[in-house]
Order: sequence, then structure tokens, then C-alpha cells
Amino acid sequence: DLWLPLTAQHPRFATTARYWLKLAARLKPGVSIERTRAEMAVLFQWFVEDEFKTNDDRTVRDWRMEVQPAGAGLSSLRDRFGKPALVLMTVVALLLLIACANMANLLLARGAARQREMAVRVSLGAGRFRLLRQGLTESLLLAASGGLLGILLAYWGTGVLVRIMESGRLRIQLQAGPDLVVLLFTAGIAVVTGVLFGLAPTWQTFRSAPASSLRETAWAGDTRLRRLFGKSLVVAQVAFSVALLSAASLFVRHLSNLEHIDLGFHRDHVLLVELNAASSGYDRERLSRAYQELLGRLESIPGVRSATISGYFPMAGVGAMRPATVEGYQAKPGERRFLSENWVAPRYFETFGIPLLMGRDFSLQDQGRPRVAIVNQTLVRYFFGSGNPIGRHITFDGDSQPFEIVGVVGDAKSGDMRERALRFV
Repeated sequence: DLWLPLTAQHPRFATTARYWLKLAARLKPGVSIERTRAEMAVLFQWFVEDEFKTNDDRTVRDWRMEVQPAGAGLSSLRDRFGKPALVLMTVVALLLLIACANMANLLLARGAARQREMAVRVSLGAGRFRLLRQGLTESLLLAASGGLLGILLAYWGTGVLVRIMESGRLRIQLQAGPDLVVLLFTAGIAVVTGVLFGLAPTWQTFRSAPASSLRETAWAGDTRLRRLFGKSLVVAQVAFSVALLSAASLFVRHLSNLEHIDLGFHRDHVLLVELNAASSGYDRERLSRAYQELLGRLESIPGVRSATISGYFPMAGVGAMRPATVEGYQAKPGERRFLSENWVAPRYFETFGIPLLMGRDFSLQDQGRPRVAIVNQTLVRYFFGSGNPIGRHITFDGDSQPFEIVGVVGDAKSGDMRERALRFV
């Protein structure tokens, strides 16, 4: 219903369109994905060569284009959760093997215990087909019940997992359900298991004479091969259990480490609200007054300790990265000079509990004066070592005016809890 040209976008997006646009294409009939990859690789190499002429970042030559089928949708979730999902499936497979070994032992023990019963039935004239049918009926009923219960749990568990993921801060929307191939595999495994372990005890009864089965106990009637098979199942079950317990303990330890990791800010008693008054037609001056009034009204609410505004908040990812020149630092040839940046209002560090280590915080009086900036510890260590950064200047490429450093704050995680702190301005 509405098409918005790139030139009508906010300048921040229009000038960097090639970096955030997502491309999708519909292939012509008969065109393979391999041919598409080959053609796009040539076109993208031309783009890289052209970009390298105006971009001093030498990593441009390492850029690659990935062409992938979009039939299942395009999402970063596959990259983020692909390996964890594979690990989870491996754990599930181990648990399934343990359950299968346990059930196999139980069914074999039950068959051995009923061997005398089957011998009596044979002595009384029961036919082989009737006994096989009885064994198959019992085992298939058990297998079908387990398979049906597993399918019901799969549908319920999938819905629960989707609701948990959709309730997070990222507001991702998922459509997930048990796969038909997986369901057919489950049904096939249930049938094969039922047939195999339903026929084995009954077939053993036919191989042994009814009289010997009546005279001997179940254990004495067992062959060496059956005892070896039963012991092998026990050994396999113990081995799989040890492997599963080891993986589970490592997983719990990893979660515990993430729970107690120092994020660099206080994550409790913080309320986040997203807004963008600039989209409502406010000019720069009116927007500044509106934000100041909003902050004053928020701080007057009972129970609010402090309020602030920022372009991006901690753990929300890096807003922007730009190359910059730092006063007093001689960059090496080919060195990446990219710095992460965020625009924040006064009391930002106080609100999030990020410690101010040196200098001062922002104030409303900074408006209309030479531009000032606050940097984090990682940036100070990289560019100044043990020196004093207060009063030094940072100039981003393309800016006519530099920023004067007026403060230093502690490092705070910006996206991934396991990442190293970035150089932040």
C-alpha cells in the first residue's frame, strides 16, 4: 500500500543504506542457487573493489556475500541459535537412547519372566500365530502409547518454548511446530521397537522346548548370548547416563557463570521505555525541550530515583561504529580505528549504575557549547594506556568538529554477555 523511497528516509539511514538494506530476489525458472552464487560473487567483488578506493579499512577486502535459500525465511535466529539447537538435539538423542535401553531391559526381563507362562500356553495347544499376535499387541500398544504421548508433549513443549522466546526484549515472532519428517521418524521408531521387542520373547519360547522351560527357572533358561545382550544394554545405559550427566553439569555451570557475570551495570529495578518523538515532526529545538520536560516529569514520579534518555541501552547491541582519530595517538598502517558510539542524556550512568571513574557527567549546560564526550575504560587503555584522557579530543571521520573527553566510565556489556568490552564513546 505504501512505498517509501530511500531518499525520503531519515538522513542517518539514507546515507548508509547499503549497510542495512536486506536484499531478496526471486530466481527465474531453471536458475539454480549455485549459478546465482557464482554470479553474485563476481558482482560483489566489483563492489568491494569500488568500496576499497574510498574506505581506509583494509578488512574491506575480506568481505563476503552469502546467498542462501529463503524458503524457510530469513532471520538471524538461525545463526544465533543453530549451534545451541544442535547441542540440545544431541542431549535429547542421548536421553532417547537411555530411555530405549531402559525399556529394552524391562521388556526382555518381562519376556524372560513370562517364559514359563508361554510354555504352559504352548503345552495346552496355543498356536504360534496366536502367541505372536498377543506379544505384538501388547508391545505395539505400549509403543503407540509412548509415541502418542511424545507427540502431545512435542506440541505442548513447542508452544511453551515459542511463548518464552517471544516474551523477551527482542520481540521476535516465531512460527514453530513439530516437523512432519520428525513425526514420521517417531512413528516409525515406535512401530519398529514394538515389533522387535514384541517378537523377541515369543520367538525365544518357540526355540526352547516347553518341557525344559517348565522345569528350569527363567535365569537358568537364559542363553549366554541373551545374558551378554542384557549386560550390554546395562553398560550402554550407564555410559549414556554418565555422558548426559556430564553435559548437563557443564551446562548448569555455564548458566551459573552467565548469571553471575559482571555486566558493568545494574540490571535490577530498571524500567525501559522506547519512544521516538523525532518521527512526530519535532525539530531539533522542540525535541530537546520535549525530552527535558519528559525527564522532569519522570523524575517527579514517586519511587523513581533517576531518569535518562539514550539512543541505545546496555545489552541492546551497538548502535553505530565509525572510524575516528584520537588526539595524541598515532594509528598504525591498516589499523581499525572504529569506535562504538551512543548518544545519552545526563544521569545516564547514574541510572544504569555504571561507575564514573574520572571527570564529570554530562549536564544540560553542555548544549550550545563545544561538543563533549565520555569514554569507557577499554578505550582509555587502548589509546592512552596509563595516561590522562581528560581534555583530549576525538574526531569521527566526516565530522568537522571534535569531541572533548570530559569523563571516563567503567565498561558495560553492549550486546553479548560473553563478548569483550568495545571501545565506546
